[in-house]
Amino acid sequence: MQENPFWTFSIALYAREDVADTCLRLQDEYGLNINLVLYSGFLAGRGKALDASTLIFIRAALAPWQTTVVNRLRDVRCAQKRYLSKLPANPELRTAGSRWYELLKDVELQAERLEQDWLWVYARDHESSFQQIGEALPGLFLTEHLPTERRRGAIELLQCLWNIIGR
Repeated sequence: MQENPFWTFSIALYAREDVADTCLRLQDEYGLNINLVLYSGFLAGRGKALDASTLIFIRAALAPWQTTVVNRLRDVRCAQKRYLSKLPANPELRTAGSRWYELLKDVELQAERLEQDWLWVYARDHESSFQQIGEALPGLFLTEHLPTERRRGAIELLQCLWNIIGR
């Protein structure tokens, strides 16, 4: 795949202080797809936003990959992390377990990268059909399925995320 500006944006953003923690909270506490959160920020930086029908299409297109690959890899990685804490205090076992955990992390990241490659190709090929961004918070539409109280928390975290990058 040729260069993916969305991946470059995501890696640079994720490396900033507090971004990873904020993204993980959005994912773990509110069930948001972080690639879609980052995608909304990437598009906002280009002056674009997704409309509801495009979001429905993208979610449906990504759902099989998310559920059968990305989420399962994440579950295995998280289980390995829990398992590491239960290993006997043997340096060889801990080292082997840590290497396995890092390998799982890398495989999960590559699965996320493939999803971002798909999103980038979609953006590149359909950007002219995206709406111009208004004043709405990037990613706000991703919280619409949440109950009101939980939605407020997710919106606050989204606002924190975009404040970090100066949006």
